[in-house]
Amino acid sequence: MQNSTYRLYADDEKAAKTKKSFAKVFYKSFLLKFLFVALSSFVFYSFSAHIVQKKEEKQLDSERKNLILQFELLNKRMSRAERILFKIQEQNDNTYRRILNVEAMPESMKKAGFGGVNPYGKYDGVLNSDLLISTAKRIDILSKKLAVQSKSFDEIIELAKAREKKLAVIPSVLPLKKDDVQKVGSPFGMRKHPILRVRKMHKGIDLVAKRGAKIMSSGEGVVIKAGRSGGYGKCVKVDHGYGYVSIYAHMSKIKVKEGQKVKHGDLLGLVGSTGRSTGPHLHYEVTIDGKAVDPENFFDSKLLKDKQRK
Repeated sequence: MQNSTYRLYADDEKAAKTKKSFAKVFYKSFLLKFLFVALSSFVFYSFSAHIVQKKEEKQLDSERKNLILQFELLNKRMSRAERILFKIQEQNDNTYRRILNVEAMPESMKKAGFGGVNPYGKYDGVLNSDLLISTAKRIDILSKKLAVQSKSFDEIIELAKAREKKLAVIPSVLPLKKDDVQKVGSPFGMRKHPILRVRKMHKGIDLVAKRGAKIMSSGEGVVIKAGRSGGYGKCVKVDHGYGYVSIYAHMSKIKVKEGQKVKHGDLLGLVGSTGRSTGPHLHYEVTIDGKAVDPENFFDSKLLKDKQRK
């Protein structure tokens, strides 16, 4: 009985030790597995994070390089635009303004608005800030130059319209039909007066024609004189505006009245020999702001090249 009780006790003790040993082994095994899993997870996470970071850095680097390339292309386009604008400015100054007899635009006006407060401080410290600032400056300068050039073109358009209006009224056609002109009696300039027999300034040209030949207005304007005027005899004066006045003298008949509006080619009167004249002809003058100028400057002188001068 005692042996049997001792044996049971020994078995219980052995079972307890076995259970305790199993728990210890299981605990160690679980702990090792947990540590292994945790370490593996950490390594995997770190490796994955490193790969993702490298991928993001590579992507960012690629985007940065692409951005720089886009900026370089933009700068090349601006360089082309600047060259085109420079040619436009040259054409503006050396062609359009010269034709319209207007001074070239001063450099101070072309550069108006440049300089002053630095508006590019917001780019300081930004990645590739030098590239951003230089590009922003070029865009601003180009924009301002385009605005100035646009204003210049607006001015030229207005000047061209005024010139077109001026060309429409100034005395620019021959006041007689070419076939009616027999010869040029006296040109513009100094001459010996045929009646007074002294050297005197001849302020116009004498166009010899048959009595009664039609005299036409050489430009659009308003008749400011229609009647006798001393040595001019029967005379018509037309004010064309802009300081231009044309004078038609020695008429046999006057066909217009003072205050009447006339256009190119309108009938003013007929050729005669009234006033201080030696025969039928038209004495034709053009004055600018009261000063006589050579009328042949205003029409094609080739029209009279085959007409004999005295």
